[in-house]
Amino acid sequence: MNSAPKQRTQHAETDELSDELGELVTTVARRLRRNSKLRLSTLGISFSQAHVLRTLARASAPMRMSEIARAIEIVPRAVTAIVEALESKGLVRREIDTQDRRFVIVVLTSTAQGLLSELARARSEASAIMFGNMDKDTKKALLENLSSLIAATEHISPSGRYEPEKNDGGETP
Repeated sequence: MNSAPKQRTQHAETDELSDELGELVTTVARRLRRNSKLRLSTLGISFSQAHVLRTLARASAPMRMSEIARAIEIVPRAVTAIVEALESKGLVRREIDTQDRRFVIVVLTSTAQGLLSELARARSEASAIMFGNMDKDTKKALLENLSSLIAATEHISPSGRYEPEKNDGGETP
């Protein structure tokens, strides 16, 4: 009987720690995003548009809209709006996928290729503002811990359930 209250107390403490961590990570993310938005606005690019451009640049081949949505963890209809905005700026173009003509792929234009180094510079500046005053060991520890957190939560849905990654056919790999 003595272990039940102790377990509840331990669980309550864990929840308090989780709440505090959640608040801290949210605050850091909000500040980093705000600093990034400020620098990106001078380039005429939104934070979301920059994220899509970086995702396409890192990919080994042009991506389908559903792949972009999965990669940046947003709903496909949101990707459509972002891609339309990028297309209107001449930074991407949509093409029919030659491998499967039912799908559309998104391709970076040469204009976007030229913008990528400016995006990287803006991102570096925003990161330097956030993390520049930390010593190297603290940065390394934070990097390691955040990387572990991302890996541990990779397949958790917003509802808190484990959801294995799915391919375009809806089957688990």
